[in-house]
Amino acid sequence: MMKTKDHLQKGRTRTRSDCCGKIKIAVHFILDLSSRSRMLGARRALSNSLLVNMLRIAEFPTVALFRRDHQQALYMMRFSNSTYTDLDRIIMRDAHLPPGFTVMPTTTMRPMTTTTPPIVDCQRFPERCREMFYVSETDMLKAMRMALYDEVIRTPGYIQNENLTGLTDFVTLLSNHFPVLSFSNDIRRTKRTTSTILKNSERARLVFIHMREFLESRKARNAVPVEEYRRQFENVERVYAHPFPVNASWQHCKGTTPTFRGYTCGLWTTFHALTVHTYIDTIKDSNVNALKPLKSIQGWVRGFFGCQHCKNHFMNMTTNILPMTERRVRHPQDMMTYLWRAHNIVNNRLHGDPSEDPQFTKVQFPPPFLCPTCHSGGQFSRRQRYEKGENHEQLLSGTAESLAAFVEAYNI
Repeated sequence: MMKTKDHLQKGRTRTRSDCCGKIKIAVHFILDLSSRSRMLGARRALSNSLLVNMLRIAEFPTVALFRRDHQQALYMMRFSNSTYTDLDRIIMRDAHLPPGFTVMPTTTMRPMTTTTPPIVDCQRFPERCREMFYVSETDMLKAMRMALYDEVIRTPGYIQNENLTGLTDFVTLLSNHFPVLSFSNDIRRTKRTTSTILKNSERARLVFIHMREFLESRKARNAVPVEEYRRQFENVERVYAHPFPVNASWQHCKGTTPTFRGYTCGLWTTFHALTVHTYIDTIKDSNVNALKPLKSIQGWVRGFFGCQHCKNHFMNMTTNILPMTERRVRHPQDMMTYLWRAHNIVNNRLHGDPSEDPQFTKVQFPPPFLCPTCHSGGQFSRRQRYEKGENHEQLLSGTAESLAAFVEAYNI
């Protein structure tokens, strides 16, 4: 019987062919499974490993589910669109199995599901594509719960030194500027007329505030036991009625198939929203430190982002390729445009990569269907944007107003 998270373990296999694509699928899959970390441990196995040979796996990628210390698989199938649902169903069923109940071993493998939503041609149907680009409260809350809980509690032993500072700074940024209101009019503070309260986000911000106070109270020690952090987060989360939708599906960040987008999309969405809302919240503050929110994001990535090669690329980009310095980030709006440029560097690197979603290709933001006036002669033109005086205003309205539209459409 499964009684603790240690009783189940999942094995994932891959071939050497199409190596990069398989590795990235595995990384995304394991990151997505972190929301189930209390029930499920995730591991990746090489195609020539003893486990793969023992299970006689010939098709890749394949997912196998075991009770800890058991050799018989509860589940073994090709990875497909239904894998997440299958795992959840098996875990919940196994939690209620009577003593002595035996699950029959799987002898055949179901073929991978190939049905995917039709790809919309954004050049031909810009309005249809525009509808798919919005900011989802659910995506941001889901990503932040994974970032502050699942990622952090994987730290061995203690959160300390630079990691403790980075976590405290990031939680402080969330407690001050995580969006809790969505405005349906002009994004400029003096012209806002109607707003929608994001109730889950409002409660989540109370969690962030409480966790900031907890971390600051431990600052003198310069170390916080991970187990103490975990208990504190769970207690505070319970006090504020579990505002994070851990079991909800990704919304804007839902990929064409489960291998695409998800958690990393949720992170980028939240990072952009934080810079936008920091700008909005401090628009009348002439002494605002525009570099601070970016450094807070960088500090969390450095200390806790579980995708190692993603982390390495991000740190290289923000220290070498596009250094995160006062020379580049002088004015309040620069915090938004810096992250915009950084994200475009990432998109340029990953364009054509096996991890690229065919519907949400890694194009330079904003694409023509989102901002026709940003382009000249078929190419993005920063000068065109500045001449029209729309650069950061478009970025602001694209974040704030689309969040309002989403809230209205889904009655959050």
